[in-house]
Amino acid sequence: MRLLILTGALSLAVPAGFAAPEAAPAAAPNHAEVVSAAELLKTLETSGEGMTTLRADIRYDRRFLLQGDRHVRDGSLYFKVNPGAGPSGARGRTFAIHFDELYVGDRLENDPQTWIFDGRWLTEVRPAIKRLTRREVVREGEDFDPLRIGEGPMPIPIGQKAADILSRYDAELRPQNEGAGEDGKAYLTGLKEEAWQLLLTPRKDRPDKDEFREIRLWYSKATLLPRLARTINRAGDESFVALINLERNGALPEAAFAVPEPGDAGWEIQVETLPPPPGGD
Repeated sequence: MRLLILTGALSLAVPAGFAAPEAAPAAAPNHAEVVSAAELLKTLETSGEGMTTLRADIRYDRRFLLQGDRHVRDGSLYFKVNPGAGPSGARGRTFAIHFDELYVGDRLENDPQTWIFDGRWLTEVRPAIKRLTRREVVREGEDFDPLRIGEGPMPIPIGQKAADILSRYDAELRPQNEGAGEDGKAYLTGLKEEAWQLLLTPRKDRPDKDEFREIRLWYSKATLLPRLARTINRAGDESFVALINLERNGALPEAAFAVPEPGDAGWEIQVETLPPPPGGD
C-alpha cells in the first residue's frame, strides 16, 4: 500500500469516466433505476464523463479509539484531469488538499497542512513545524493509480472500474441512514438531498490486508457526486469526510497546485524515493 503515508480516510469515490473504454461494455442503468450495488458501481463508471475539474469544501473528522481524541480539519479539495494525458494514466489526474483549520476537541490548533499530488510526487507542507516532505508514490514509466480504494488510508479513488472494486470488496446498497451513526446522520441531514449509500467490506478471500474494516460512501441521487464517507480502520478509528459546496468543471486557481516554497531558514526538507522495481538497477 503505497499511500499509507497519508493521514486520513478520504474514501470518496468520485464518479468515474476517465478509464479507457473496454470492448462492448455492458450498458449502465439509469441511476434512477439503480437497485443494487453492482448497478450503482456500473453507473459510476460513466457518470463522470466530461468532468475535467472538481472543487469542494472538505471536512475531515477523525476519532481515535484508544486515545479518545477527536480531530476535525476544514479546508478545500481541488481535482483536475490534465489535457494531453492518457485517460487512464495516473499522470492525467492531480489533486490538492489544503487544510486551513484544525480543531482538537474544542481547541483550535495552529497546524495547517497542504497535500499536493502532481501525478508522481506527493508533497506535504506543514508550515507550523517548518517541514516539507516530497514522496515518490509512482515510479517513472509506471501506470499506477494512487487514488485507488485500498491503496492507503486517504485515497481519492477516481476512474475505477466496477469489476476492480468488486474483486476486492463485497459491496452492498444500503438505506441512506443505516450505519451512519448519530454524527453521520447529522452530516446527511446537512446535505439536504437524498443519497445512495454504498457499503464496502474487504473480501475474505483477498491475499492482502486492507487498511479498513469497512467503508461507507454516500452519493447524491441527483448528480452521483460523492458527498460523505465513513470509514473504520483496523485500529477501530472512525472517520468522516464530507464534501460541501461541490463545483464541477469550474475554473481552479493555479496556485492551488503550486508547492509552497519554504519561507525562511530552519525548514526541514525531506525527499523519499521508491526503491527500484524487482529486477531493476
